[in-house]
Amino acid sequence: GFSYSDGRDSRDGGVVAERITTELVKLKKFKVIERIEDYSNAIEINLKDDGSYYNRGIIYMGKGEYDKALNDWNMAIKLKPELQTKIQPLIDAIKD
Repeated sequence: GFSYSDGRDSRDGGVVAERITTELVKLKKFKVIERIEDYSNAIEINLKDDGSYYNRGIIYMGKGEYDKALNDWNMAIKLKPELQTKIQPLIDAIKD
């Protein structure tokens, strides 16, 4: 094995796993923000893009931003009423 500059041994898998996990969390947060921006841009281009409202709502739900999720889903339903059956279980999950 080898040693890190701070004296840890290369066999210290926990430290390596912790560093990898930290980097993955940072990357995931960046990807979420990037995806929200992508959907927002799509909506700016086409205000009637029900799919982008729906998908952005899913991301907001995952972040715990329920008011934003509900707003997006309500807009998606307004634009495409048949989405109600797909979205209603998500709305019910938030309200529970």
